[in-house]
Amino acid sequence: MPSGNDPVSQDSARPEEGTLVTIEHREWSGPLPSPDVIAQFDNVVQNGAERIFKEWEREAEHRRAYEKKVSSVENFERVAGRIFAFLFSVSALAAAAYCASVGLPWPAGIIGGGTIGTVVLALTWQNRNRKP
Repeated sequence: MPSGNDPVSQDSARPEEGTLVTIEHREWSGPLPSPDVIAQFDNVVQNGAERIFKEWEREAEHRRAYEKKVSSVENFERVAGRIFAFLFSVSALAAAAYCASVGLPWPAGIIGGGTIGTVVLALTWQNRNRKP
């Protein structure tokens, strides 16, 4: 039997008949807080919401500029890599042709075959690891 000190037995702990209980659920998704939360920042700091938006805009602009720069550097590296690979291959094949013309078939075959084999391997390896 509940004692007089037990909260369950106290009348004030029980909701009165006819009491309306309201449950509110809010959900927000995005890079910034919900508009209700942002509006409350003005109560804490003068122009708090505006300051948050300005900082977010600066951060977004910085991120776009950084990504653009990274993309430019990656494109340059890709093109420069292809140019240097082409120049190396042509130079190695020219060295192989020179060796063959002066009567050195073994070095010509090793240099030429190694160059062609490496280029074919690099091209097939690149195509195999390419993202769709």
